[in-house]
Formats: sequence, structure tokens, C-alpha cells
Amino acid sequence: MISQAPTLFMVLKYLAALYLGYLGVQALRSKPAAGESEQAQPQPQLHQNLLVAFRRGFLTNALNPKATLFFLSLFTLVVSVQTPKMVQLGYGLYMALATWAWFSLLSLLLSKQQVRGFFNAKGFWFDRAIGVVLIVLAIQVVLL
Repeated sequence: MISQAPTLFMVLKYLAALYLGYLGVQALRSKPAAGESEQAQPQPQLHQNLLVAFRRGFLTNALNPKATLFFLSLFTLVVSVQTPKMVQLGYGLYMALATWAWFSLLSLLLSKQQVRGFFNAKGFWFDRAIGVVLIVLAIQVVLL
């Protein structure tokens, strides 16, 4: 549909850039967490079936409109009207696999008590750095 309607493609491209810019500004406004750290008050561990955990994580991301807009905005950076369908399919498959690998690794790392404590104390700096990256991506979407 987008390849058949260049005007729609441009509208979506600019909406995606606005969204990336908005996310970037919001991330730049990140502040340190208030109150006691999570290490001081350990949270109970939730034990759940692996399939239940996978389904919950998958549905949370798949039904998240922000995730959809985020990937659509990234997709507009590498796909044009002239990009062959097989290349588009390859990009989509790569993005799906890279996202799965990233979130799998992230869930393993962030479930460690030491890592969670560190991010509670210093995580706002990561948010701010990501904000800069998102704003640069928004500018690239507009310029390409």
C-alpha cells in the first residue's frame, strides 16, 4: 500500500519522525529515581511457566502501538518505494529476529539484582543518551 501511494509514505515518514523526536525529548527529560533503591527493598520473585512468560512478553510488545510506530519509523529509514519485496521481507525478518534476541538478552540481564540496582540509581543517564539517539534518528528520517 505504501509503495503505491508515495504521498501516504511521506505522511507516515514525517509522523514517524515526529514520534521519534517526541520519544527523544521525553527521554532527555528523564530524572533520577526518587526514593529508596530496589536493592534496599527486595521484590518477591515471580515464578511462572516459560510459555506463559513468553506469551505475556510477546503480546505486550506486539500489541504496543508505540512499538509498532517505532519499528515503522525505523523501517522508513531503509525501505523506499523502489526496494524489492524480497529485500523488504529480509529487513522485516532481521528486525523481528534482532528484536527477539535483544529482548531475550535484556530480560536475562535485567533480572539480576545487581543490574536492577544499578539501573535504579543511574538509569536516567541511559534514558538521556537514548533520547539523543532518537532525536538524531528523527532528523535522519526527515532528511532521507
